[in-house]
Formats: sequence, structure tokens, C-alpha cells
Amino acid sequence: MIDAAETTGADFAAYRADLKLRLAIERSIEIVSEASRHRPEADKARFADVP
Repeated sequence: MIDAAETTGADFAAYRADLKLRLAIERSIEIVSEASRHRPEADKARFADVP
């Protein structure tokens, strides 16, 4: 997700200093995490090596 900060031209120091950017990236991680919990059983079996 830090790559998302890099697309805005922000380096790690700028990322740490920008609360809005940090919150946006953290929210993106939450969304991906939640979506991964709702994968269909068929997909889980097909891609068993993906956590």
C-alpha cells in the first residue's frame, strides 16, 4: 500500500506527515482485508495457496 503513496509523489516521510493520505491507505487495507474474508469456497479451494 505504500506504493499508493508513491503514485502521489509522496516519499515515506511525506506519507508519515500526511494524516489524510495515511487514513486513505489504511482504509484501503481494511477494505481488501474484509473482502478477502468473503471469498467463495470454490475460490478458496482453487487458490488454496493464497491466504
